[in-house]
Amino acid sequence: MKEFFYLILVALMWGCSSQCLDGESQVVVQLDGVVNISGVDARMTFVGEDTVAAEVKNGDTLQYIDSMGVRTSISTYECGLYVDGCNSKPLNVKINFLTDPQKCVSFEGNVDLEKNDIRLAKSYRQVGEYMVVGAQVKVFRYFITSELLNQAVLCE
Repeated sequence: MKEFFYLILVALMWGCSSQCLDGESQVVVQLDGVVNISGVDARMTFVGEDTVAAEVKNGDTLQYIDSMGVRTSISTYECGLYVDGCNSKPLNVKINFLTDPQKCVSFEGNVDLEKNDIRLAKSYRQVGEYMVVGAQVKVFRYFITSELLNQAVLCE
């Protein structure tokens, strides 16, 4: 855990070195996780270089960073969920609603700027912020809603 905080400290100091000379703090966007408020449990699958699957019960949160500050295998960047940076391909994400019969929503291939695509940072809502060594960190989460459940189709 110490190594993580030292790494963050060094990264923020390096990233802020030229931008913070005027006394202003740098703004960092942190995509923190997914909140399920759909009314039903859901299973999520994230496919990039690795595959990560997790169940998110209704009312619960799946965090991309665990309580010890360790990042999971879900790649997050300021722009969204991508394999290796904002200029790489996006992750494929499938949300499987555990209804009877099961319904699914898939986000695959290129991102759709017009949809509430979980892979796009603009689809996340700000849920908090905090300061860390010259940086203002804004925390965002994606919300799985009943509207998304209504858009889901029967799983194949």
